[in-house]
Amino acid sequence: SAGVAHRWRVGTGAALPALRPHGHRVRLLHPSADGRTVVTADMSGAVTRWDAATGTRAGAAGYTRPVLAAVVPPGDRVVVADHAGRIDLWDVTTGAVARAVSPPGVPVTAIDVSPDGRHLAVGGDGGSVRLIRLADGDATPLHAATPKGSDSRLVRFSPDGALLLAADGGREMRVIDLAARRVLWTSDTIWTAAFAPRGRLIWGRYKVLTVADARTGEPAREKKLDLPGGDGYFASIQAVATSADGRRTACAVPDGEVALFDSVGREVARFPAADRRPDPYRWKYPSPEFHQVRCMAFSPDGRWLVTGAEDRSVRVWDAATGRAVRRFDGHLGSVEQVAITPDGRHAVSAGDDGAVFVWDLRLGATAP
Repeated sequence: SAGVAHRWRVGTGAALPALRPHGHRVRLLHPSADGRTVVTADMSGAVTRWDAATGTRAGAAGYTRPVLAAVVPPGDRVVVADHAGRIDLWDVTTGAVARAVSPPGVPVTAIDVSPDGRHLAVGGDGGSVRLIRLADGDATPLHAATPKGSDSRLVRFSPDGALLLAADGGREMRVIDLAARRVLWTSDTIWTAAFAPRGRLIWGRYKVLTVADARTGEPAREKKLDLPGGDGYFASIQAVATSADGRRTACAVPDGEVALFDSVGREVARFPAADRRPDPYRWKYPSPEFHQVRCMAFSPDGRWLVTGAEDRSVRVWDAATGRAVRRFDGHLGSVEQVAITPDGRHAVSAGDDGAVFVWDLRLGATAP
């Protein structure tokens, strides 16, 4: 039933202990660096630590509002923030709040932790962005809220920690130089974006995939994708992910497909990664005939691409060829988040059904 995470061992199909209960949509999932525990946070504000081997609760701390969270490298701590503005540093091993970073007050709508684990970027209402030092909670404003501004929906550090990407609900994106504390450049109508290796930034705008210099915004390469439909949201690039070595970029595109590109922008594969809707819903605007891919993640070594989709599936693909490797089913709702443990052995997924699944990626069987 909804709110229960069922798990199976991939090699044998044997059932593993379930994680239960989660009666609300999961906003965070994070496996510990050693793969022994999993942290979840749901829309009710509940933050829970699970023993990955037994599926039992290993400790929890409650929050009164829906929460956001980000992992602190190397993976033994998690920053948890609620929409009232409370921010805590949470110890994954002990299942306890290690330190209060900021009391309630300023609404929080997006967060990310710097690669060195020293700073927290916080997006808020009106498009505000601030930088908080995790050691003592000292905050520095980076972008002020505007009266008609949309709430920040995304903040991301560059791999070297020198730049910060901030995007608001109005789809305006800005890149901030953290040393100079100034906005380097802005762009609009951005559906999705991600930093890439070698100082690059990749974003999708409608049907165009752009690779640009992260500091200047100057496009190094643009590619118009052959996508069905008009120029609206459903006919646009839905999500972008890049491997750690920069050799592969994946784009979720309409009709439930994923397009794979190499390091010079050549499309090397395009494949269906979600099922056709049994009865496509039709509201004011036509909806896609196929379920959409909602989230993607590359394995640390860049060998596998894991996708989650509205059709409730989690799938594993060969990142070099796009070949299907494995499909996992068990969610009762759209899969909204996927993450891979640092050792690359397990994938964790969370969905609208409030369930969290841990999947064994030590693959040996053929694709289903």
